[in-house]
Amino acid sequence: MSTKITTPILIDLPGETLPSENTDGVVLPKGTTAERPGSPSTGEFRYNTTDKYVEFYNGTTWKQIADEYIPGQPPKLEANQILWLDANSSLSWTGSGSTWYDLSSNNYDATIVTTVPSTGSVNGATYLDLSSRADYFQIPSATHGGALSLKSGNVLTYLFWIKMSSIATGTGGLNTILYGNTAGTSTAQASTRYYKPGSQGFNFFVYDTSGNADVNSGYVASITTSDWFMLVVSYDFPNNEYTVNRYQPGKTNYNNTFTNTVSPQYTTDTDINLMSDGGGPYGGYGYLGEIRAYDKIFTTSELDTKYDDQKGKYGIT
Repeated sequence: MSTKITTPILIDLPGETLPSENTDGVVLPKGTTAERPGSPSTGEFRYNTTDKYVEFYNGTTWKQIADEYIPGQPPKLEANQILWLDANSSLSWTGSGSTWYDLSSNNYDATIVTTVPSTGSVNGATYLDLSSRADYFQIPSATHGGALSLKSGNVLTYLFWIKMSSIATGTGGLNTILYGNTAGTSTAQASTRYYKPGSQGFNFFVYDTSGNADVNSGYVASITTSDWFMLVVSYDFPNNEYTVNRYQPGKTNYNNTFTNTVSPQYTTDTDINLMSDGGGPYGGYGYLGEIRAYDKIFTTSELDTKYDDQKGKYGIT
């Protein structure tokens, strides 16, 4: 099969010069989703007349070029995404002040409660250095209006890109990643933590309205502190189901579902504390690249895709 160039001046051929007054464009091959090539080549472009987007084949699947990134404008969010705090965007992390700005239109901005953290970079990606427990963030209930609350009835998925440079081994060995407490108080409602010594890994603890903790006895396997990884924490409170997914280079994508019932659960809104143990101190947390939240529970396959799409930013091949 050959491609006929009907207007040669549209293509800059060797020995040819495009006239400066040319305002035309290159017309790509086009067709419906059903008419995609059966055996596409990596890097192949076409216009999808069904979806009305230019798409390309990345060697595994077709990807849309939905919206070109415009410098100074927020990036395009994923489906069901309601929060995006990203150290890589100057619109989100300015490098000074006390606010980590939400890139979504919801404006669920996080307040830096204590010391403004320093930054570093890995393969061009910026991260916040949270090596001290003093560095943590909070999204007050008054800011998110209950949309991010760890309470009965809510369905939420939190996605962290993190590198734990060290893990405390002292009393409790507790490093809390996500902590929800009754708005404006220190009353704990739910949390995700990394626990060491003894059993090592991430787990949940959830409190009922009497203040009794229901600590999950299962743990996601221990991590390697030298690796960046994607941690996914899902709260399906309508079904009393709490899920941890840890994706780490060189390891099989790990999924484990915990099903513990806490009754009655809290129904009040929670302040959201990020990288704060709510007690302690129990040591540093390492490096944090970004935090995303969604109002949906994802399948393992969907999380695999998110990991594959995002890992390159942190130098993972």
